[in-house]
Amino acid sequence: MKNSSTRWHTAKSLHDLPFVPGCYVISLPGQVFYIGSAVNLRVRLFAHQRSGQTLGIFLRENAGRAVVKYRPSTTYGDWAMRELRLIRKLQPCLNTCGKRGLSK
Repeated sequence: MKNSSTRWHTAKSLHDLPFVPGCYVISLPGQVFYIGSAVNLRVRLFAHQRSGQTLGIFLRENAGRAVVKYRPSTTYGDWAMRELRLIRKLQPCLNTCGKRGLSK
C-alpha cells in the first residue's frame, strides 16, 4: 500500500490544504504558474494570497479557477529538491522573479 504523502493531491480551495510541509504547484488549465515549498502548506498559501506581490494578485484574480496541487512530505530535503527540480523542468513564469512576466 502506498503512503499518501508520496502522491500529489488537489486542493478544492485553500481551506482544504493541510497544515503539513511539502511542495505545491499553482496552475490554470494548461499552464503551471508557480511552484513552491513550505513547512506549512496552508499557512504559506494563505500568506501568498494576502500579499501584494505578483503571486498574491494572481491568486486573488483567479480565485476559483487556479488549481493548487500539493505533495506532503516529512523530509525537508525531499520537498525542497522536488521544488527545485520542478522549477528547472517547467520554468513557471511566476518563479522567475518577474524576468519574463505572465506574457510567456
